[in-house]
Amino acid sequence: MEEKAIDLAYCGIYCPECSFKVAFETQKREHLLDMPEKYGSFKNADLVNCKCSGCKHENICDDCKIKDCAISQSLEHCGECNDFPCEIILNFSNDEIPHHKNAMENLQYIRINGIEGFLRKIDKQI
Repeated sequence: MEEKAIDLAYCGIYCPECSFKVAFETQKREHLLDMPEKYGSFKNADLVNCKCSGCKHENICDDCKIKDCAISQSLEHCGECNDFPCEIILNFSNDEIPHHKNAMENLQYIRINGIEGFLRKIDKQI
């Protein structure tokens, strides 16, 4: 399961379930081009030409405060942080983007059950 753990983003999103990552992989340009208007983010990203493999892979799309914070503290995910839930992750999870709310739920599950427990749960859902 270690290979799947790299697909758990710092924010708690499981990358294979992220519509953005799927859109990049399947080249759904319409979805990518609608992102800034729909979500009000990705202002600095070249969404048509960037490649999202997940933030623990070579992701060259846009800046991410969550990723930067987690890396600066050598964390695998925000759930490991002593300040969890901080203002950054709370704002992210409450921005009305459905899978961001799921990210917070994932992090809370991981804090209790660990990454391995989370990955087993994901495997059962697939």
